Amino acid sequence: MSAPDSHSLEETFARAARHVQRLHLIFIGATLVYVGAAFALKLLAFMPQESGFILASDERMSLLLALVFMVVAIALAGTVAFALAPSRLRVSVEGRETEEVFQAIVQRSIIVIAVSDLIAVLGLIHFLVAGRLDILGALVTAGIILLFYTMPNEEKWRNAASRS
Repeated sequence: MSAPDSHSLEETFARAARHVQRLHLIFIGATLVYVGAAFALKLLAFMPQESGFILASDERMSLLLALVFMVVAIALAGTVAFALAPSRLRVSVEGRETEEVFQAIVQRSIIVIAVSDLIAVLGLIHFLVAGRLDILGALVTAGIILLFYTMPNEEKWRNAASRS
């Protein structure tokens, strides 16, 4: 089995980029849906106005939890931006069919997407526990920015393929 030719490899990377772009948009859309649901819970009074479902107006505990979640979010963002996202295109093509290369890129990209979205999920968890829309907004914004930052650019991915 030989490595795919340069043209088919470029097409494989471009197809992977388009596929991963769609996955990014799906995750961004899902994040916006659960943020909308959180606002609806608060605004329609299905949730206590001064607290979350678990913490009953315990401001110190809410702030401590927010601080822990922010530190975890920063660590996750750094890991994604500086380690996971840049390495997803470093796929060995020697002795692999183009479909195997495609699958490897997509699998690595799904990990990047999931870890990026985890930051927004932390915001949702904090909101449900403590009822703080400001923390939800901050973490969701950070998660969505990271998703946009790691969204693939088809041209750059084609160029990466030609360097492989």
